[in-house]
Amino acid sequence: MQKRSMKRTIGIIALVVCLVMPSTSAWALFDFKGTLGNEATFETLEEARENAPDIIAATPGSVAMGNTGVPHAAHPALADFPANTAFVYRSPDMYGGFAAARMNSTFVVYVAQAFADKEEAYAYIESLGLIELVNSLRGSIVLVTPANGTAFTAADQTNFYNLETAITGLKAKIMMDGVRVTMADSDYYGTFKNVYVIGIGDGATFLNNYVVGVENFVSRIAGMLLFDGKMDPLSKIASLIPAYLVNADSAAIEKYKAANQVDSCKAEDGKTIFFDQQFPVRKVIVAEDLELSDAIKDAFERIFKRTMRIQVMKNSLISGGTTWMGLTGDCAPYSLNRRIVIDKDTGMTELGAQIVKVMDFDMFKDIQTHDGEYLTTWYEILPAAIADGTAAEGTIPLILGLAGTGDDPLQVAEELGLIALCEEKGVAVVSPGHEGIFEDSQGDGVEYETMPKLIQYMLDKYPALDRTRVYVTGYSRGGRTTMKVINACPEMIAAAVPCAANQYIPSDEQVAHLYETKMPVMFLTSTGDVFTLFDASKNRTADMMIETMNKFASYNEVPEIPGGDEITYPISGFKADSEIHMLLNDEFWNHRYFLNDANGIPMLGISITEGLQHALYPQYAFLAWDYMEHFSRNPETYELTYTADPTDF
Repeated sequence: MQKRSMKRTIGIIALVVCLVMPSTSAWALFDFKGTLGNEATFETLEEARENAPDIIAATPGSVAMGNTGVPHAAHPALADFPANTAFVYRSPDMYGGFAAARMNSTFVVYVAQAFADKEEAYAYIESLGLIELVNSLRGSIVLVTPANGTAFTAADQTNFYNLETAITGLKAKIMMDGVRVTMADSDYYGTFKNVYVIGIGDGATFLNNYVVGVENFVSRIAGMLLFDGKMDPLSKIASLIPAYLVNADSAAIEKYKAANQVDSCKAEDGKTIFFDQQFPVRKVIVAEDLELSDAIKDAFERIFKRTMRIQVMKNSLISGGTTWMGLTGDCAPYSLNRRIVIDKDTGMTELGAQIVKVMDFDMFKDIQTHDGEYLTTWYEILPAAIADGTAAEGTIPLILGLAGTGDDPLQVAEELGLIALCEEKGVAVVSPGHEGIFEDSQGDGVEYETMPKLIQYMLDKYPALDRTRVYVTGYSRGGRTTMKVINACPEMIAAAVPCAANQYIPSDEQVAHLYETKMPVMFLTSTGDVFTLFDASKNRTADMMIETMNKFASYNEVPEIPGGDEITYPISGFKADSEIHMLLNDEFWNHRYFLNDANGIPMLGISITEGLQHALYPQYAFLAWDYMEHFSRNPETYELTYTADPTDF
């Protein structure tokens, strides 16, 4: 079959986009788009796998660090998938490049029905109304039929595992013939965050009996619709799984309710909705006598648009002995969280925040790397009060949110929890992209010069922003950039939270300035983070992290940490003036330790979450905000103001 071509457009994604064209040639800078610009396609799974490697390899930013030309291949997990039993629909202009594919949505539909050809298969999914829904989000539909052509059996369980492995293994790398090759499937028609599964008739029965009982399978799914399915009395449900059940028997309903730990219910539009009051994404919706297309549309609105899964666990913890254990994506259970859907046309979220993508090729062109790269693209994430024009002047805090290596700035804003923070706390966020400015061929970057100018641009553009409450946070390399920003312009920053931050050595001039300004800072890490941040062998803060903290102890006139002591002070490694311990999202324990200055103000702290690997987590933005929000700074006098009791976060 002839391989399909893909339109290459100039960075237009259907949020609200401001595009300023360059006055001089700068074509290398067009590599940051965030979407693929592709036309809609419909293929057999075999055709999708044939086409994916060349298309994804040609996408700038398709692998971490933006290295195009890296070998790509179809995932070998699907090498033996039964031919002509699965079909793939891809929506127009899918998210793509760097880690943007995480934001796509993949709907996997199981139906025990044979299709004579692609046209008949396409007509079927079109009749479900699913294509229009998927187009509204960006993503794909994978239609799966039985391997034997008539009914799903235990053999299809292996096929499910292999398909899920390919879909969720974003940028998985495998050695092939001595060459390290990147898998293309997940970028082309998959995701790991927004995977939803629909079972119809025998397909629903198959999912009930062969999928939901395996934690490694079900905990990667963000939501399910099971229509006319049966469930064996011995079948169990191995994880939280938001579910929409149509014509289910009472025993199956009770199992799903127990799995989701529901404690409340309400009747609405002829349906019963069971949910957890504290964690409303945990829900079971029960209905009868619905048309299939109506059930899909309702499940889409009530579950699929509201739930996502995040990879935060170490690989292989619950998948020992499986074929693809240890590969990227094999880190179940995925964390279940609230999803935020951004309208493609308006850039608005459901709670009124607005996302504006700006592409400007002139503003920062005087600050270039050795390779001629400079900041061209950023996202302005605005709370409802700015979006609707009701915010008073100088009332809205601003956070500079910084992405890590290989990440997309919008994807990071979502996965770190910054968009949710904007919605819920009324905080504005600016999230810069363009990977090339952070490291060039000589190992240098220009972010420490660019970021202060970006902050000033935001303050000038939006009078509602409060220039005394400007904060900065970022993850991984974004944490390192956070360190650079607070060294470059501490007078602009009221407080900072570097997350999983690599070390940064400031200049003598920057050190002297920090002694003048001081800098409230809480470092954020986890017990599965890199060894320079948390020493898992000693179960405490790593020595290099303590060394970095002590630099800020000196700036902030806080007593230095004498050394790590895991015996007396497990996890922290030192005696703190105050501590906070809480369970995040009902799944991971978080511990925060603070050191106070002579006035009792917690000028230095560290946040450590148990069990998480080096990964983005939606609770992190809220932990950062709980610390930062109490500080404000006069940018002229450098004076800091603290507005809460030191123990009240």
